[in-house]
Amino acid sequence: ADHNSECDTIVTNSNSLDKQVINIYIQPNPASEYFNLNFIPSSLLLNVDLFNSCGQKVLHLESAKNGDIINISNLPVGLYFITFFDSNKTILTKKIAINRQ
Repeated sequence: ADHNSECDTIVTNSNSLDKQVINIYIQPNPASEYFNLNFIPSSLLLNVDLFNSCGQKVLHLESAKNGDIINISNLPVGLYFITFFDSNKTILTKKIAINRQ
């Protein structure tokens, strides 16, 4: 299994004007049957949409949390885009590949 992780760091402005650094990890990537979500800070709750390469939404999760395991065994192989958002504001979009060789 490939356990390489891709990490993007972003800074958002919260209501308190404090800057919050958010790290989002998707492991494994490429994935075959599932992937794990890891958030820093770990208390983060985010909504998640998964889109196929045609832009069709194939998965929606409300209030995903750190450590969640997302089952993708029903999705065909290919490249997907996973969008994390909070209060309808997109925080980050990442790519994930589904591969079963």
